[in-house]
Amino acid sequence: MFDRAELKSNAKEILKKENTYWISFAVCLLVFAISNGVYAFYSNINVRFSIEDIINASNDQLLSYMPVLAPIILGFLILQFAVNIFLFMPLTVGKNRFFIKSAKGDNSFSGIFEIFKSECYINVVKIIFLKHLYLFFWSLIFIIPYIVLCAAVYILRINISYIFIAFFGYIPLIMKYYSYFMIEYIVAENPKISKKDAFEQSKRMMQSYRFKTFGLQLSFVGWMILGLLLCGIGTLFVSPYMEATMTQLYFYLKNKENKYDICYE
Repeated sequence: MFDRAELKSNAKEILKKENTYWISFAVCLLVFAISNGVYAFYSNINVRFSIEDIINASNDQLLSYMPVLAPIILGFLILQFAVNIFLFMPLTVGKNRFFIKSAKGDNSFSGIFEIFKSECYINVVKIIFLKHLYLFFWSLIFIIPYIVLCAAVYILRINISYIFIAFFGYIPLIMKYYSYFMIEYIVAENPKISKKDAFEQSKRMMQSYRFKTFGLQLSFVGWMILGLLLCGIGTLFVSPYMEATMTQLYFYLKNKENKYDICYE
């Protein structure tokens, strides 16, 4: 039977083992540092054009900017897209692989990089990219119910928040998000798995457990608020506990469906 307290208790026991917590913390810190470091790089690009310059520029000046500005913007967009696909996505899988192996007694920090050195690296990139692509397409589809609900509210003059409407309009997308929730864990433990099997296994594992998974995530809100009160740094110290707990959820769902034959590479 699903027991949130037991999952958390198992995670704590694993983190209490010698050096496990601090190595886990280092893994979470590395992922945080890389993701935020690259984001800071994008945010501080020195090629900038102020709004005033654009407004005050003549048509001839704007035309002269375009041959230089357009390739630069396009280049950075392509670079950001490539970094997300080939670095961030497999890095998340590598982090999950570390926590899976850590739960089995292997605390090697290098576990986070195994995906990058594996011959299955491209397969991992493909599966995780397709997951995000499918979610993007689902988000476009679910804009339709949002527009319909907004139109109904406007026509019927119902006094209701549009944010509230957006929540209900995107419930199907949220359901899809949780259906795909275990894909990174499945791929982390079995990088050779096919795209079809990864998606089907995640859907089966999450069936009837989407809301419970959301509730498990929600149970960490208190810790996250406490971490934010400590200038945001405190959230990093909670991250190993959260990651270890979600890994225990993966083991619980995997063992529940003993049909799965997931093994290490």
